Amino acid sequence: MYTEPVSIGRVVFFLLLAVLVFSGFWLIRNFVVPLIKSRKISQLTGLWLFRLELLAWALFTVFLLYQFLLDSMLITLVIAGMILLLGWPFWKDFIPGVLFRLENQVGPGDIIRVDGNESIVEQLGARSLRSSTLAGETILTPYHKLQEAVIVRARSEGKLLKSTFTVTLENGSPQAAAQRIEKFLQECPWAAPLEKPEIQHLGEHQFQVTTFSADQPAADKQKAFLLWRITKLKGNK
Repeated sequence: MYTEPVSIGRVVFFLLLAVLVFSGFWLIRNFVVPLIKSRKISQLTGLWLFRLELLAWALFTVFLLYQFLLDSMLITLVIAGMILLLGWPFWKDFIPGVLFRLENQVGPGDIIRVDGNESIVEQLGARSLRSSTLAGETILTPYHKLQEAVIVRARSEGKLLKSTFTVTLENGSPQAAAQRIEKFLQECPWAAPLEKPEIQHLGEHQFQVTTFSADQPAADKQKAFLLWRITKLKGNK
């Protein structure tokens, strides 16, 4: 069993390699992926980028442990054990989060129901999932709690319910505003995926919106989702 001190040069090498790996994926995630206009392609690219990054870090970790074990097996095992033990509050959410994201069970725009409360997914973090309710509340849910969560996605089966209502949106030209409303409705989890909403400009900044849904609760949630997105857009201006 080797107990010699770990080489300083080896430590510096792995630190530089870690910075290089982290910087590469950070640049791709923040400057390349946002250039993709299609929401579906962007989400798929993000998923495969996450899987590739996970594989890269796994290979990095295995290579690092192997090299350090060659220098000092005892010290390496002690440090690894301390990291696992002291970092358990982090690992108990990080590991389920990795598995949750690899399975691609949920993504931004999906609805989750935890402890009877529904919220709309906004972002998948390292240890928790960020979502918001229609009332505008932000919720951070640790991944270990999502094992009992219910994922809700809209599906249209049989005869669809037609619902008409009016909304107000000032977003440049009437055509641009109508396109924004249509985009919001396409992102709604309760929308009928095969039916395009009908949007009619009534004058000023008012629009008549006709949507299609599986039942009345889904229609009500679709309307609430659109009003929530419009309110959120106004708040960002």
